[in-house]
Amino acid sequence: MAGAYLGGRPRDESAAPARPFTFIAVGVGVGILTGLLGVGGGFLLVPVLTLLGGLRLNVAIGTSLVIIAFNSVSGLLSHLGHLDLPWVLVAGATVSALLGTLVGMRISARVPLPVLRRGFGVSVLVVGGAVLAVESRQWV
Repeated sequence: MAGAYLGGRPRDESAAPARPFTFIAVGVGVGILTGLLGVGGGFLLVPVLTLLGGLRLNVAIGTSLVIIAFNSVSGLLSHLGHLDLPWVLVAGATVSALLGTLVGMRISARVPLPVLRRGFGVSVLVVGGAVLAVESRQWV
């Protein structure tokens, strides 16, 4: 997946977007992964929206943030009665993440799309490698 962003060739802007059924199926899959494993977010949604949906990367990023926001609220509401959350930590992490998002939005508005695509590809490789390294320790 990262190769599609690191390949240097931009995606064909005239490519037809996926059919609604494809998005529904992928949405269910991402939702299941998010609910079971706490993964999903931009690392799954952005590639789906760009590679299958035909959206430009910057539009896919904004779209995925809206989806993630709704998904996060849904997940929080479903866990509220079952968990004793450390609310001070939650509040601190939330405020920090919101501030980081605002900074990231300002930076991304100034970054050329090809550089943004390569940066996303590198981040997918780094995060995927880190997850693989951490998880592989449990298999040994």
